[in-house]
Amino acid sequence: PDNQDRLSILEIKLKERGIHPSKYGASHLADLVDMTNGFSGAEIEGAIDEAIYVAFDARQLPSPTIEELSQAISQTVPVSVRDAATVQKLVEYCKTNKLRSVNGETSKPVKARARRSIAIDGE
Repeated sequence: PDNQDRLSILEIKLKERGIHPSKYGASHLADLVDMTNGFSGAEIEGAIDEAIYVAFDARQLPSPTIEELSQAISQTVPVSVRDAATVQKLVEYCKTNKLRSVNGETSKPVKARARRSIAIDGE
């Protein structure tokens, strides 16, 4: 996801947990967006949940501080870093086959294709 998508994911996932994103302020949310570059939506959600657990353990409150959110994000290694070579192969496959990204960017409509596996390790 790009910056705007990651901001939306942060806001939605915080709201789903009863936390108003505005409590952190726009500049802190922008910092979190920057920190989550390369994260998937699920990884962002996992970091939020981790921060909530830490907050509840520390203060019996399910509302993390900005520091707790930052720490949870910092301790998360996204798959785009952990397995960068595989992710790059998938990105190239999607580009070559003109698959549509989640934000709808593609030059041509996606045609239905027979299912096939992707050789990730040169198999």
